[in-house]
Amino acid sequence: MSIATASALGATLPSGHLEEIAADAARVDTERVDLRPAVRQILTGGGLHRGADGVGDQAAVIADVATRCMSTAFSLWGHRMTIEYLDRFGGPEHLQPLTDLVSGTRPGVSAMGASFRHLAQVRAGVEPTGLGVQARPDGHELVLDGFLPYATNLHDDAVVVLGAHRLDPDGVTDVILAIDLDQPGLAVREATDLLALNSTTSGSLRFEGVRVPAGAVLPTPFLDLVGGVRGVFLVLQTAFCLGHAAGSLASVADVPAGPFADEVAARSADQERLTGLLGDLAADARGATDHGGYLRLRLESMEQAQAAAQLALCLAGGRGYTRTHPVARRLRESAFLPVQAPTKGQLLWELQSLNSEA
Repeated sequence: MSIATASALGATLPSGHLEEIAADAARVDTERVDLRPAVRQILTGGGLHRGADGVGDQAAVIADVATRCMSTAFSLWGHRMTIEYLDRFGGPEHLQPLTDLVSGTRPGVSAMGASFRHLAQVRAGVEPTGLGVQARPDGHELVLDGFLPYATNLHDDAVVVLGAHRLDPDGVTDVILAIDLDQPGLAVREATDLLALNSTTSGSLRFEGVRVPAGAVLPTPFLDLVGGVRGVFLVLQTAFCLGHAAGSLASVADVPAGPFADEVAARSADQERLTGLLGDLAADARGATDHGGYLRLRLESMEQAQAAAQLALCLAGGRGYTRTHPVARRLRESAFLPVQAPTKGQLLWELQSLNSEA
């Protein structure tokens, strides 16, 4: 079975480093492992790529990590997106948090699901459902109240990027903020007993009178920032979907396909096609304003990951149904993809909205 790998996208990590990640994947799955050291090692070991020319290389790293360990790839993705927000759209007040993120000294939290949904709803001309958090000015501070249902890398020392409705006397302005997680009034409720990805330190955030400096607001207008970063956001999400699919297919590459030969050939061809398309879209991700192709690829790649995990189980047989078997692990991990923001429902809705406008 020939499987398209992340090397088709760009530079990735040394093979020895990838082998270490693969060797630790079972422990990361069965225990609650602090992934901050692993992410830091990737960042400082040649796995961080910034700038417009680095999107393809960054996608390659995330895909290659996901082939070995989805939990580590998912934490890396959230951290890398937090760097993207501050790197491109931050002001002088955000230089120190950005430096800490780049070095891996502090973890990054991309709590932006509601913001991307808000953008999609505005563009579709429907009433937005809201950002979940309100920011009320009080002197040189903003007071935050609200709730965000899911985010990852929720360690005490994290930098969190989120959207909020700023409630000024003359009206409401949508803004993006970068704040410290560890402060009074900000409560984390960690998700427990997940099917998989328990080491990603994911959960919900509740804000009750959280005071942050007014300078926490990123200077770029909300729609310009969210629209400007969405191409990269979707490319890097697609990367871990395709990396995960590659891992499933590789896990049974030496198993006789038998009656599944046609499906194996189709999945391998899809993997090559989608990986090539990801490389093409990554090259223009930072300048993209039409995200239809990115949304379609994200949806197809999610479906590819799920189908590849199911196919691997069929080929592995009963041994793959053992909870700790790598095939079973990937099957459990793939079940998360349709509910991660943007959910499968949101992707379908947005693509249908775009088609109705055409």
